[in-house]
Amino acid sequence: MGIQAVQSNTYAWANKEAQIDLIIDRKDQVVNLVEIKFSDKPFTMTSEYEATIINKTEAYKATYPSRKSVWQVLMTTYGLKSMKHAGVFEKVMTMDILFESINEI
Repeated sequence: MGIQAVQSNTYAWANKEAQIDLIIDRKDQVVNLVEIKFSDKPFTMTSEYEATIINKTEAYKATYPSRKSVWQVLMTTYGLKSMKHAGVFEKVMTMDILFESINEI
């Protein structure tokens, strides 16, 4: 994600309304809410799932009010199929990022 030099804390979170797979609370005033999805092909974003993501974001913000920017990130096996509802994510990462440091050796 290009934030190697930014100090951050990571954790998961859930309440009765929503569950977030991974939260990266960064010292540069940004919180990344990471949605992790496995799919054997590019992930398809629907209007229903977009509403789910928005609900998760709002539930998190209501529980932890902050002046930090909250960005949604999708981590999925083969990326995101281009659809009109895909704009809810600031960044999409694929499983290739898991192997980046290995390839640098």
